[in-house]
Amino acid sequence: MFDYRKEYEKWMNSNFVDNHTKEELKAIKDDDEEIKARFSGMLSFGTAGLRGIMKAGLSCINKYTVQYATQGFANLIIASGGHIDGNSKEGNGVTIAFDSRNHSAEYAKHAASVLAANGIKVYL
Repeated sequence: MFDYRKEYEKWMNSNFVDNHTKEELKAIKDDDEEIKARFSGMLSFGTAGLRGIMKAGLSCINKYTVQYATQGFANLIIASGGHIDGNSKEGNGVTIAFDSRNHSAEYAKHAASVLAANGIKVYL
């Protein structure tokens, strides 16, 4: 179980969390129930992928949770020898698509950046 207040403070004090996100979180500093809702657990990955309300927090969709989930995917690819299908064909990589939904292109770019930083070829 997460110590939601501790997780909230980590985000507020992190040099990696942008100012816009910190302003959003600062606005809820006195709302313990909202902080608990956002920071008492991680966003879960289900059969439809990552789904949630777009706002700051561990249990919400935002660039940080997208990057976190993508790092997990990158770890899997690397652990399996760099090929998610078990084959070692030249030119393998990951294709990331996006559509007209809110922040879809932004989140696709964040995911692509994480994969590329791990040395995984990305087709965006």
